[in-house]
Amino acid sequence: MDNLLSALQVLNAPNVERKQRKEAEKWLDNFQKTDEAWTISEKILRENSATDAKFFAAQTLRQKVLYDFKRLDSAHHSSLRDSIISLLILHKSGSQNLIRQLLLSLCDLSVQLLDWENPVQDILKILTDNDSFGLYLDFLNHLAEEFSLDGKFEMEREVFMERGDKVLKANSYLVISKLIEFLQQNSQKASVMHQKICVCLKSWIKTGDIKVDLIISTPLMQFTFQSLQSEILFEDACDTIAEIIARSRQYKTEKPYIINELLTSISPLLKFLQDPTFLEDEEKCRGLCLIFVEAGEAYFDLILKNFVSFKGIVDALLLCASHESFDIMRITFGFWNIIADELLQPVNIPFKQQWIETYTQLIDIIIKHFHYPEDVTSMTALEKDNFRDDRHYVGDILKLAVSVVGQAEALARPYNIINSFVLEGTCTFKPGTRWQDIEASLFAFRALGGKVSEDESVVVPRILSLIPQLPAHPKLQYAAVLVIGRYSHWTAKHPEYIPYQLQFISKGFEEKEAVGASALAMKFLCESCGHLMIDYLTQLHPFYNQVISNLSKVDRIEMTEAIANVISAVPLENMLSTVQSFTLPIAQRLHEIANRTVANGDGLESIVSEAKELLDNLSLFVKIISPKIPKNHSHPMVELMQGFWPIFTKLLDNYGSTPIAVGVSRILRYSMENYRDHMLPLLPLIIQKMMEGYESTASSTYLWIANKCVLVYASESSTTGVELGNVIVKLTTITVSLFRNCSRLDDIPDVVEDYFIVVESYAEQCPNLFCKLPVLGQIIQTALGCLSVENLASLKAVLEFIDNFLSMIAPRKKPSIASKDSQYFTKSTILPEYGYAILKTILDGMLFTFPWESDIIHEVGRVLFLTINALQPDGFELFCKCVFDVDDNLVKLEEKNKFLEKYKTNFDLNEEGKCRKNLNDFSLSFRRKNLISGRQ
Repeated sequence: MDNLLSALQVLNAPNVERKQRKEAEKWLDNFQKTDEAWTISEKILRENSATDAKFFAAQTLRQKVLYDFKRLDSAHHSSLRDSIISLLILHKSGSQNLIRQLLLSLCDLSVQLLDWENPVQDILKILTDNDSFGLYLDFLNHLAEEFSLDGKFEMEREVFMERGDKVLKANSYLVISKLIEFLQQNSQKASVMHQKICVCLKSWIKTGDIKVDLIISTPLMQFTFQSLQSEILFEDACDTIAEIIARSRQYKTEKPYIINELLTSISPLLKFLQDPTFLEDEEKCRGLCLIFVEAGEAYFDLILKNFVSFKGIVDALLLCASHESFDIMRITFGFWNIIADELLQPVNIPFKQQWIETYTQLIDIIIKHFHYPEDVTSMTALEKDNFRDDRHYVGDILKLAVSVVGQAEALARPYNIINSFVLEGTCTFKPGTRWQDIEASLFAFRALGGKVSEDESVVVPRILSLIPQLPAHPKLQYAAVLVIGRYSHWTAKHPEYIPYQLQFISKGFEEKEAVGASALAMKFLCESCGHLMIDYLTQLHPFYNQVISNLSKVDRIEMTEAIANVISAVPLENMLSTVQSFTLPIAQRLHEIANRTVANGDGLESIVSEAKELLDNLSLFVKIISPKIPKNHSHPMVELMQGFWPIFTKLLDNYGSTPIAVGVSRILRYSMENYRDHMLPLLPLIIQKMMEGYESTASSTYLWIANKCVLVYASESSTTGVELGNVIVKLTTITVSLFRNCSRLDDIPDVVEDYFIVVESYAEQCPNLFCKLPVLGQIIQTALGCLSVENLASLKAVLEFIDNFLSMIAPRKKPSIASKDSQYFTKSTILPEYGYAILKTILDGMLFTFPWESDIIHEVGRVLFLTINALQPDGFELFCKCVFDVDDNLVKLEEKNKFLEKYKTNFDLNEEGKCRKNLNDFSLSFRRKNLISGRQ
């Protein structure tokens, strides 16, 4: 005990070295796992110990009940219960944090102590005898919350559910009567007791153990709604009412009177949202909004068909949507989404007309939310980012409204607003027009673009005709350019607009604030209208060369994608010369860089950055321009690649360990992916350069290239498959040597990940050839060694490779395309040698080291199952040996046998999912007992 108090003193001291604090934390973590922690914690709680020591003792007691109760001798169960109850009474006037830990200990014991017949009644008698009504309500609240945490306890789900029915559901009438009794005993002004009643009621309703029909006509319902008048109770009352409404939806058909009674109580709340003073309190508005949203979503089908009867709820939701806070507005979106989706159903078409006015109002409300504040300069960078994100989020709801009111009416709303600022009979805007008013409508018009038909011929032409006349303002130019980009699909059907739009977008590059928008709009216009813009390439060429070097990375990408989309539409006979004209400056500058050697510190970083930008631009041309060319015909883009190849090789020779290699790799991968067999003449050169680069730099970049070679060209029916098998052999030799000389695999996680990705790809493409590789044993051994890597992506890649490999040969799986010879070869020579090692490594990882991430744990369970399958008839016996080899001090023999019995039962039934769950439960139980990190 002295050691414990000393460790706590170190932990809580203000001026303690980090190392000492870490050592104290570790000691305390280990203490909580010991058997002595039970008695020492109780002793501290009964003595006159320091506050921090008592709190730690209460925490420890809760940890022990939660994680170690199953390992406690049953003879001590009753005494543990009595001890916790007495400690709770002893400290009932103590700190709330300490009381909470003791209450949670008692609740967790109530869940797990199956011999305890009725905790709810027993604790009621004990605590009310001690005049601790509030403490009893806290117990009931926490008890319901703990029973809502399925999977937290070491219990079979069926047992856990049965226990919940016995402890909670069987006592629902008792709890209701006691809540009413406590309420009547405390009938004066709002108090802490009222708050506890409200919170307790919500928890029991949330678990479903108090049904709404049991309280609908009781004082509890009236009390809950009346609590909205109280500052103290308002928030809890809102949460409770929302929970009641959510749980009431099951009665819409069976007991409609319940819905009617709730509506009678909900409807008067509308007057609060109509009060300007109330609207100033954002938190209260949010609370009432949650109530109306819950009602709208719970009763949406009734509201949809009985609009007049439920109009109060709809009006309330419109008021919530119109609140100046985006956060409050977005709470309503679920309801508008549900109704809009429902109105699309043929059966609901008769009800659509009555909703048009509501959704038209919603459009107007949304446009008001789009307005920038009066003084934009006062906005912080964070506020600007949040405002931009909020507008895009709200814009999604605007799109929903189109399906209800129709595109003509939806487009007319922002157009009419803009047009109201135009002098009658002219295209000139009225003097003094605020740019915010125009910009908000332009943003709305842009947001609607995805829902507008390319055949729309009324509003879109009018809006586009106003764009050139807009007042001069950067924000308006930015918004207008994006409108043009968003309606590029419409322009493709109305090409007469291309000249002026191209001119308008080009002018946007002169305005600093509109450059990004202009690049994006150019991309969209060229994507949609590329086939109509071939004749414009002569003017786009000098423009591209003029602006490209001054753009940001994102804008440069979008501008290059724009040009590439137009070139894609050029006739084949002109394609090579056209793309060469745009890429010639890139080739010339890369040639200059490739032929100079720059040492570190001599401007290398600047040179690498420039070359990487140029290569990224070139990669976009290769990615996008992919004409369909018959075999044995010249491919213009492959000719381009052949012209660039000497430059690539020189770049890799001089800069192979820099990001330049990434740029070259990306181009080669796009080339192979898009041009397939046309790239075969270059394949041997690519492979050779890839091997040289990987061996000299150990960069995973070259593994990317190898993987693309395998995915595109590896086949058992071609000589290329054999050649790529030789590549795998060489890569393995290099990689094994690299791993041996690496002190920590997590220093090179990308190499681990990409190596196993390329090996897995080859195994999938050429299973027969893979199984005959002379380095197969090395690959398996390397995989086992790499299971210690902590990086999640790397670990997952290793596991997926093992999974794939075992899937090819596991006898219970459908035979893979590998031949019988390859399966026999693998089983007879590889698995007996490494099978036990796989099982042992996987089990140790589950118990000790693997991160408890769902993807990883799922894959691990699958690999274990497949390994046992593949090792049959000896697989399960070997697995048993692995389990029994675990130290008995860490897990009892009885638990091992119980786990193996369950696993074997499900294994014999070929129930992989259930076997994974058995393994997860066993491992999680082990971690909770032996690893503090497992106590989540």
